[in-house]
Amino acid sequence: MGQPAIALYMSDSTVKVRAKLRKMKEQEKKQTAMQSSNFTSTVSHEMRTPISTMLFFLAMVIKILQTEPFDPYEISQGIKYCQILV
Repeated sequence: MGQPAIALYMSDSTVKVRAKLRKMKEQEKKQTAMQSSNFTSTVSHEMRTPISTMLFFLAMVIKILQTEPFDPYEISQGIKYCQILV
């Protein structure tokens, strides 16, 4: 019997590691973009909702003020609407 033999296997995994890191960075960018988009959508919705209500209310007030003579029913409806808002 001869000398004991040792076999070594070496491979350069730099290419694989770099590819994996690149893929992780791409996924991270996609996730960040999605989170940013979701945040923008949420903030936009949260801002539009009260603004739409205010615009409706202002349009109603302008309509009442442009009506001559003032219609008591519309004024009472406007007061009721203001009470709902408060």
